[in-house]
Amino acid sequence: MKLIILILFSFLSMSNAYAELTAFQIMKKNDAQLKVQDEQVSVRMRLINKQNDVRERTILISTKTDNNELQSSLIKFKSPKNVAGTGLLTVENLNNDDDQWLYLPALKRSRRISAANQSDSFMGTDFSYEDLSTENLEEYSYSLLGEEIINGTKHYKIEAIANNEETLNESGYSRRLLWIESTNYILAKAFYFNKAGQHVKTLIAENIRPVSGTDVSRSHKVTMKNLKTGHQTQLTYEDYLINKGLSSNQFSMRSLERGW
Repeated sequence: MKLIILILFSFLSMSNAYAELTAFQIMKKNDAQLKVQDEQVSVRMRLINKQNDVRERTILISTKTDNNELQSSLIKFKSPKNVAGTGLLTVENLNNDDDQWLYLPALKRSRRISAANQSDSFMGTDFSYEDLSTENLEEYSYSLLGEEIINGTKHYKIEAIANNEETLNESGYSRRLLWIESTNYILAKAFYFNKAGQHVKTLIAENIRPVSGTDVSRSHKVTMKNLKTGHQTQLTYEDYLINKGLSSNQFSMRSLERGW
């Protein structure tokens, strides 16, 4: 009898520990750690094809979160010359899809990225416009599939599936598998599945550590690989600046279309 009680107690203890956080709560923590007051980082981009030919670009990514926890971001290309000045402005909206505008200096105008274009490749990279949007957690169902140890650290393994027809139709994915680090809630790995259920892309985040002088952790290298084409996009992040007081004016159409 004592043995049975001990076994039941151990089982309940393990169950309670495992149920400390739901998948949705974990994703809320992931979302919260991304939304600092403002952030800016320089990025070296490498586009690598199946034959290991490499094209290099440099970009600057800026983000700002308003008092309603809504985030705006601006991606501007700095080099090479043929893409310098190209920019993507993303503005998160409450209860609506993000607004996204792409500015192409050669055309000297911005075009709005529609919902139908969300699965398109962004500037020849392995990231789609959807990948660069903020995620409305209310539009997805999250399931905690378990825990995995990666590089000695516990990660939560979560499945994400759109919970409404509109979001599912606009997305290029049927589902995603996400690995969230348990200590800082940073996304460390993700598998992306197309509408046919095939695993088509993998994201790996590396060198996750606190940004100097802050308690905010960030990955310093991210690789997105297209499993069908063998093409991959590598991003190396340098010189993070956190909460330095970026102006809201930097996230406007005027700023998007302004050259260097």
